[in-house]
Amino acid sequence: MKSISCKVAFALILVVCAGCGDTSAPDKSGTVTGTSADPIVHFKAGDSKMNTAISKARATADRFIKALNAPQPNQTGFSIKKEFPTKHGTGEHIWLSDVTYANGVFSSLVDNDPEDVANLKAGDKATVAKGEISDWMFREGSDTFVGAYTLRVMLENTNAGDAALRKMKFKD
Repeated sequence: MKSISCKVAFALILVVCAGCGDTSAPDKSGTVTGTSADPIVHFKAGDSKMNTAISKARATADRFIKALNAPQPNQTGFSIKKEFPTKHGTGEHIWLSDVTYANGVFSSLVDNDPEDVANLKAGDKATVAKGEISDWMFREGSDTFVGAYTLRVMLENTNAGDAALRKMKFKD
């Protein structure tokens, strides 16, 4: 049962903030569309809480890189988030996994199929310059996320997320 909850929780995390920067997103930041199995959480480009979360992720990226390069036994699930341009000239933020880092650039794989990005699908390779990430996270043990700044904002501004995700602890 525990592993199923974690999988469901992680599936939600993959699509958090899909509409960040989307000026055509619903009027209210935190609006959820999609299905309960595959929710899309929209935020306006000017959402101050989400923009602060993205800035914090960029400012603390060295913490992520240090852990990625020398993970402790209880640190797993290293992921970064990147904004991809959409077909409509806005941005969709997507989680990337299987992350490596060298020479100021992350290499990774797209975690889920985008909602509105042409020619990109789950499993595609992606690169991200350190200064272009919109979030980062990893797990410590079974109940703590480190980073995940945009996920915190999403959980504060919507009822999306299952009970297991809402019980998780967060730390910087």
